[in-house]
Amino acid sequence: MEPFCAFQTATKAVGKGRPRFGGGRVFTPQATVRFEKLIGWEAKVRMGNRKPTPHPVAVSIVITRKRPKKTKLPAPSGDTDNFVKSILDGMNGIVFVDDRQVVQMNAMKQWGEADMITVIVQERLAA
Repeated sequence: MEPFCAFQTATKAVGKGRPRFGGGRVFTPQATVRFEKLIGWEAKVRMGNRKPTPHPVAVSIVITRKRPKKTKLPAPSGDTDNFVKSILDGMNGIVFVDDRQVVQMNAMKQWGEADMITVIVQERLAA
């Protein structure tokens, strides 16, 4: 089955930042906002003129971090679920109407030669 949307971007994943409070309002940290916009732009390029799917979706995400010359960590640091949240939020309204349509999720983080994010979205249509 061909993916509804698939893309790779050579960038370092940014986890969903905690909301910040200041000046009597709540706001999302700028690093998160920039990263979500980048993901959204990559998704728009792949989607072309297609509209977001209204159907349930399965999402697969692979987060690759460039391995430092010296590390004893078996996997990159950072919470996988926070990376996933910011990636899904970046695709809201572009690939799917809302990320609550995600009914199946597979996410992995790993070391590699360079920073890279790979995303595959497939519709889960009723049989």
